Amino acid sequence: MTTWFITGASRGLGAEIARTAVGAGDNVLIAVRNPDLVPENLNTAANVHTVADSATIPSSAATAHDDVAA
Repeated sequence: MTTWFITGASRGLGAEIARTAVGAGDNVLIAVRNPDLVPENLNTAANVHTVADSATIPSSAATAHDDVAA
């Protein structure tokens, strides 16, 4: 099993990559600016963990890592 870290997974290519990984049974960490915009099928998947992340906030990457490592 692979674990993916995908940014920008609330829409477009990021969401499609996340869906493909989930469909393969992999674990997926999706980092998005607004977790409320994550598609329902990703939001409810058991093997998906969502974190709020923004490239404009340097500490958010560390927070995302800490959320997943816990």
